[in-house]
Amino acid sequence: MMEPTFLLGAIFFLLKRKMWPYFICLVLALSCKEDIPIYALGIGIYALFNRKSRLIGVLTCFISIVWAIVSWKVIIPAALPSDADVSRFVSSRWGHLGSTYQDVAVALLHQPFYVMKCIFSDAPVDMLKILAFIPFLGFEVLLIALPGLILNTTANFEPQATLWLHYAAPIIPFVIWGYIIGLKRLRYLVLLVPWCRKNSQLCLASGVCVLTILMALSFGAEYTFYSFNSHVMAKYRVMNQIPSGASVSCGTDFVPHLVRKANPYSFPYEQGRDRRYRHCDFILVDRKGTPWPLQKEELNLEIDKILSKHQNILL
Repeated sequence: MMEPTFLLGAIFFLLKRKMWPYFICLVLALSCKEDIPIYALGIGIYALFNRKSRLIGVLTCFISIVWAIVSWKVIIPAALPSDADVSRFVSSRWGHLGSTYQDVAVALLHQPFYVMKCIFSDAPVDMLKILAFIPFLGFEVLLIALPGLILNTTANFEPQATLWLHYAAPIIPFVIWGYIIGLKRLRYLVLLVPWCRKNSQLCLASGVCVLTILMALSFGAEYTFYSFNSHVMAKYRVMNQIPSGASVSCGTDFVPHLVRKANPYSFPYEQGRDRRYRHCDFILVDRKGTPWPLQKEELNLEIDKILSKHQNILL
């Protein structure tokens, strides 16, 4: 979640043409996640179009490409279990398009209408709606985030496709950058009108009020406030029965509540610590809870498997 901070820092220092702070922020951003080279390469290409920052652009493109190769071809394959490969990950997210990165890229190039449908799906539109679609006026910086947006919204993994969790993080800086450019261009267009030029302060104040109202109506309009309903209280009662020090294979929504008294592991299998649910003292999952890292159907299937094998399980 530090991605937006580091990327915004890189953008700020790029515009200020301060090379060393820029590259420090860029390297920190690249260290966050394996998809950041996609966005960093876009920043480098953007810098190439400015004569004064051309050197920064060349170095940024070079660093981005090298880091992409190292992270995708060396680090990630080395981190996977011996019986797994990257193609399995690609198939799990973009199996409807292909089983390799190349297959997916070719499929997307041949399906422009499908790509457009994904780009203008609910999640990206909501992100722009909050800012009254003004970032569209800074379209050139939105183009930097376009490859990453396509990568996410075309996945068949719901949290990724809907820009949930951390998936929106690297896109936010470019939306904000586009918003700033858009506001400057909007001000210029408004002041072309003679009456607005004479009453610039009134126009500015009115514009701020309108934008504030639009943002207030959009931001959080569908937010569901957390409540202690009967289902939530039942989950707490069950968690309180877990003895201290016990190992628990559980849904991720239980982990923060159990971590101080027990040893929680992601259900059904925590890859990093090689711990499956059958290795744990307790299994604690909720069909209505957060299914991650599984999808809803996969979670229900795993629960049904356990119930079919253990008839005396406590529900």
